[in-house]
Amino acid sequence: SGTAAQIFEGSAISSIKVPYGCENAYRAWAEDYKIVPADEKVLTVAVTSPGDLEAASVRALSGQSDKDVDTLVVTGNVKLSEADMTYLQNHFLRATTIDLSGVTVDKCRAHSFENRTALKKIVLPDSVSTIGDSAFRGCSNLSEIILPKGLELIGNLAFNGCSSLPSEL
Repeated sequence: SGTAAQIFEGSAISSIKVPYGCENAYRAWAEDYKIVPADEKVLTVAVTSPGDLEAASVRALSGQSDKDVDTLVVTGNVKLSEADMTYLQNHFLRATTIDLSGVTVDKCRAHSFENRTALKKIVLPDSVSTIGDSAFRGCSNLSEIILPKGLELIGNLAFNGCSSLPSEL
């Protein structure tokens, strides 16, 4: 484990392809190399009824892993169920962007997105009235969130450890 210069010394390598959204993390380590981000992998999941997120995701992934998704967009103009939210809480853990603006969600449950260090942007629907305790706790790279118009309550430690958020939301 050393710098890129130490690891690739004497090779003809001049550029390094890195995961989408991680370019800045590699720049200091590989300052003598061109950093090339991989293509962004966007997955749009069309939910047709409450409780359908898992099945719709499996269909949309068509054999690929949810770990390969950079941007998740959920559409369908339906209300996500508790089962949908549980599925979301446990999948797409490496996504850098999650867009839920195309569905209805009443609340962002406690611990919903906790410790998702890859998450940089979240788009919540205006229907969200509650952001639960520790919902985004530990999302150290979260730098963009627009609070929903219908938001009435933000739980304890909801944004604790979100060190990349701007000083004003």
